[in-house]
Amino acid sequence: MIIYLVKSTLLLALLLSVYKLMLENEKMHQFNRFFLLFALIFGLTAPLITFDLNPDTTVAGINVQNVKTIVDKPSEIVSNSVTPLLTPKASVELQTEVNSAPAISEPNLFTLKNILIGLYACITFMLLLRFISGLMEIVRNVRAGEKQKLETATLVLLKEKIMPQSFFRFIFLNEKEFRSGNIGSEILEHELTHVKQLHSLDVLAVEFLKLIFWFNPLFYFYKHAIQLNHEFLADEGAINSSEDVQNYQSILLDFTSDANSKKLTSSL
Repeated sequence: MIIYLVKSTLLLALLLSVYKLMLENEKMHQFNRFFLLFALIFGLTAPLITFDLNPDTTVAGINVQNVKTIVDKPSEIVSNSVTPLLTPKASVELQTEVNSAPAISEPNLFTLKNILIGLYACITFMLLLRFISGLMEIVRNVRAGEKQKLETATLVLLKEKIMPQSFFRFIFLNEKEFRSGNIGSEILEHELTHVKQLHSLDVLAVEFLKLIFWFNPLFYFYKHAIQLNHEFLADEGAINSSEDVQNYQSILLDFTSDANSKKLTSSL
């Protein structure tokens, strides 16, 4: 498991670095979206794939066995360093008397390994409860708000002060700002793009991965990159339907950062 975590972390970091250095600032946002999703899938599954090669096989004149030794060496060093900390050495007492019965020692449940596993399970359970709580909050808002149909989406008008945001086919808006006309067609098109392209599916997927790998900071960076890319895609959709780009920029600036935003939604 430790070797898998090391390999997957290194691969995920490499792919994220490629994205940051070569792709993030390029105007090919659809490709970037699928690259980030592919990076997560490939980074988590590739270390599980094994190939059986003949030890005598050579690649570019180099023996495959030597290459494998070099590749596996970093992860083996980490494993050899960490494993003794997680698994205490078993104390074996030699019996000097032939007729003496072997001593049966009771298993020690309070080992470092068991404590770490218990800590991981507790934190994962608390994060799962938080995740479910976020989903329930969205369900409560959908039930409480006034609903209006808009193309393939459903507007949910709420009393509370919130930024325009979406979750699957639901677009949450502040009722007062919507009825006063402060939310223009460009903002609605922005949120409609989130709905049509199923951006909430990406967010839920990375949130689920964070529940399992919450100890790995790379998944938080991936979530930020994915959500930022979603905003680029939504802005692109809004700009394509807007006749005045500067007006759209001004509208975005009018929405202050003190408005409430849900954890699992796509917001401005």
